[in-house]
Amino acid sequence: MLIICHENKHESAFLFKKALHLQKRSSKRAETSTGKSCDPNRWNAQAGRAAGTKEDTRLLNAYLDKLQSKAQELHQVMSVGDETVTAETVKDRFIGKALQSKTPVAVFEDHNAKMKSLIGKEFEKSTLQRYETCLMHVKDFIGLPISSVLAEKSKRYRNLK
Repeated sequence: MLIICHENKHESAFLFKKALHLQKRSSKRAETSTGKSCDPNRWNAQAGRAAGTKEDTRLLNAYLDKLQSKAQELHQVMSVGDETVTAETVKDRFIGKALQSKTPVAVFEDHNAKMKSLIGKEFEKSTLQRYETCLMHVKDFIGLPISSVLAEKSKRYRNLK
């Protein structure tokens, strides 16, 4: 994480931005504002921190340290998990942007795509075909109007009596 100081042309105070820069995976970066400000004369650009020993400077630097630690922790958690790690995804998690939940069909399609890349290594082609057939049936079932599903269940139930 890199702390950058940008001067707002409409205000004399500097605004800090957190730039999450993940050089290992991409040269792209994502930024978001901390909402904090500092006297421009007290900002050490090389250190990415405010210079001085006043209480407000120590509090600001401690806050920036916490933000940096949180970003690094999120990056590590996402790397260990099976999550896509980009500057944008880390930023989204960092600012608390809700994760988009996937539909069961989307999860199934992702699974099958991963499985396809592992044919010959961990899976046979016939195993993937069975999963693709299952996905097709799930899609067909989801596409049915609920009234027809209930009518069929009702019909089967009546025939059991």
